[in-house]
Amino acid sequence: MAKKLFNLLTLPAGIFLFAFVLRVFMLGHIPWGFQWDEASYAYNAYSILKTGKDEWGVSMPIFLEAFGDFKPALLSYLMIPFFTLFSVNEFFARLPVVLLASLGVVAFYYIVKKHTTSFSGALAAVIMAITPWHMHYSRIAFDPMVSLSFLLIGLAFFQEIHAYKKRLIGIFFFLLAMYTYNASRFFVPLLIVVHECFFTYSGNVKRYFQENVAVFLAGGLSVLLIFVATFGSSAGDRARTVFFWNKDVAHAQVEKGIYRSVVTGLPLIRVFHNKGIYIFDLFFTQYLSHFSPGFLFPHSNQSPAYAFYEHGSLLYFFIPFLFLGLMFGKKDSTWWFFLAWLLVSPIPSSLTNGAPNGNRALIMVPALVYFTVVGIVFLYEAIAKKLHPVFSWAIWLGIVFGMVFNVALYLRDFYLLFPEQSEPYWHGFYSEAARDIYVKQHGYDNVFMSETDTQVYIFFAWYNLIDPVHIQSLAETREHGNINGLGRVENITITTVKSNVAPCMLKKENSLLISAASDGEMFPNGIKPVKEYYHLTRYQPQDQLALRVYDSTQFDETERSLVMKLCDDATAQ
Repeated sequence: MAKKLFNLLTLPAGIFLFAFVLRVFMLGHIPWGFQWDEASYAYNAYSILKTGKDEWGVSMPIFLEAFGDFKPALLSYLMIPFFTLFSVNEFFARLPVVLLASLGVVAFYYIVKKHTTSFSGALAAVIMAITPWHMHYSRIAFDPMVSLSFLLIGLAFFQEIHAYKKRLIGIFFFLLAMYTYNASRFFVPLLIVVHECFFTYSGNVKRYFQENVAVFLAGGLSVLLIFVATFGSSAGDRARTVFFWNKDVAHAQVEKGIYRSVVTGLPLIRVFHNKGIYIFDLFFTQYLSHFSPGFLFPHSNQSPAYAFYEHGSLLYFFIPFLFLGLMFGKKDSTWWFFLAWLLVSPIPSSLTNGAPNGNRALIMVPALVYFTVVGIVFLYEAIAKKLHPVFSWAIWLGIVFGMVFNVALYLRDFYLLFPEQSEPYWHGFYSEAARDIYVKQHGYDNVFMSETDTQVYIFFAWYNLIDPVHIQSLAETREHGNINGLGRVENITITTVKSNVAPCMLKKENSLLISAASDGEMFPNGIKPVKEYYHLTRYQPQDQLALRVYDSTQFDETERSLVMKLCDDATAQ
């Protein structure tokens, strides 16, 4: 019994360790920095740990308000045990996502194994573990990977169609996936329907509902609970905000088309120029963009927020196998199930602004991986099996070598190039700047900080672990829905910094001004900053400026006179 259990667990444990090791390497440094959403989740976890309340003073919140948005609080709660047992830092803030992502890879092994073979399941898990799209989101403290992992774990249980207790466990994890991210709220109910059609429903409606009544009651109530909790409260604001439909834009486009048709004398004006046609065109344009090479493949058009540019979402080596799997794979129920998955998964992203979007389309990954596996198996069965065993082994060795080489190239480039690519988006310079400025603030009567990087306050709160009671005490001064968060942290005023007001900020003798490089040069007439903070540049001969610090206590008489004059001139205008 013990030996059998050991054999059953050895392969999944190996898959988990493989995925985990790939993701935990330099976790606190790649991406380089800590993006403001990550800092928000982490600081709120710290706040709940210390006080039982989030930064707004809400006790044990279900959703977190941050930057004009509401996010599910689950990720913050997942961080708390790691902060308690180990340390409060970026590494342990990201570690729960790494663990869940690795468990999701194991769950995908069981999903594919259930409908194919253990070999295909293991191959699917390995390919998912090394897929750049999955790797990218499993190293950052964002919701999409948490949701996808819960979805895969849920499906691994839910697919046990003759064990209703396991199916109920699957419903529970589906519920977590839907709670965690908006895309899953749309996708999971459709996934359940598709799964039941292909794998559970036998044609006898009465028998089917008798056998699955408990599952569907639990599932239906769970879905209803999620939608009421989300869209019936302020937490649904995000979904409504990013929805792709903009009636003003639609009206303007329709009116433009009508005007041109009238001028040129074309018939059937209202047939071709109406909001229905506009919505149809916009949706399908965005939908099809999720399958474009510019989105999926290496040298993609995505920003560092969504992908690693040099390697995109999918590795070069697997692209031919993906097409083989789609074109020539065995058309059984599993193939059709994952085809439905692939076709449905871009819909949530297509209904939002800014599509295609790597966050919202992350649920495409399992289907893409499955068809890649199908392509590899097809190649073996169609060619290698018919050859001499020596040639069959040569083909497998070629596949393994190609996979290992492409992964090694990806990991090398990831270490060499992605830190610099990611740092501006992840604001790595604040790790040093927020600590320095916070320590110095009480030595000045006035400290002014540029709000160009709009969520500046959260970096001060996180990097200095400011007492949550203090941040909570400022809740009454904050405007709900204000994307800029706090306008003041202790002695630091976070405000707009422009060249015409900067002199007046430094008019007093004991003032500190920190401007962003994107604000432009504040004093082109000779007043120099006392310190500058730079973006990460390990290779470039010239550093890339991020922040400038001006200190009025360091002015000489000439500089002080110039500041006075500039301020008087600006006031006069």
